[in-house]
Amino acid sequence: MNKHGPCILSIIGVSDSGKTTLILKILPELRKKGMKVAVAKHCPRGFDLDVKGKDSWRFSHAGGEGIYLSSGKDEAVIRPKNESVRLKEKLKTLFPDFDIVLLEGYSDEQGINKIQIILLLDKL
Repeated sequence: MNKHGPCILSIIGVSDSGKTTLILKILPELRKKGMKVAVAKHCPRGFDLDVKGKDSWRFSHAGGEGIYLSSGKDEAVIRPKNESVRLKEKLKTLFPDFDIVLLEGYSDEQGINKIQIILLLDKL
């Protein structure tokens, strides 16, 4: 479906505004249309992928600066973040055969289309 890499669209909003909920609702709809969809999430407080005690954790704590994990159906790469490469280019490289990459967050990222969720409070 794509000729020049995936369409990249960021869903932005304050914490608990419904970003994840929106992505979870539109993902199956995009899949029904035959689209290949990837998701990227901004985790400003970090995340746990490399679980203490597991081999990947042991490799990184022994000095491995890049770790590649693969199973029968999935793969993952753990490496230091390269700040000099723009997110849009990273995603196009990681998901060249995808139709769309939905982002959760990344509100400050330049050159990426965004949908902002705004919470409205009823005045009673």
